[in-house]
Amino acid sequence: MDVLLPKDELVEQLFDAGGSEANLSEVCDRYVKQYGNQLYWSYPITDGEYNGVYFVLVQEGVLCLPYDVIDGEEYELFEQDGVRLISAEEMGYFISDWKRASRELEEVMDSFMNYLKARERNESEA
Repeated sequence: MDVLLPKDELVEQLFDAGGSEANLSEVCDRYVKQYGNQLYWSYPITDGEYNGVYFVLVQEGVLCLPYDVIDGEEYELFEQDGVRLISAEEMGYFISDWKRASRELEEVMDSFMNYLKARERNESEA
């Protein structure tokens, strides 16, 4: 995977350009031709410290780019002090939290659907 940028180079390019998701997209455009993807993914759930993070593949592993603020033009604004490589164990925590949040959202959406079905039935019977 030496085609991937080293962590320090990606971080330097990202924050020299402004440190936003829009800048990350520009930095990672180089991967689209070879991989069909920019090789970064959004994780829009708080990790307990930040409002969300992005995961980016780099030569050394998976880089975590945290954010608290979303701007209308630049999108997520990354917190440079929180940038770090993550371990397999930490990724496991992210996966567990994602599954929990997904289950909770699905349960709420099922409840909404049942409520709407009952409401539509009642309206059609009236």
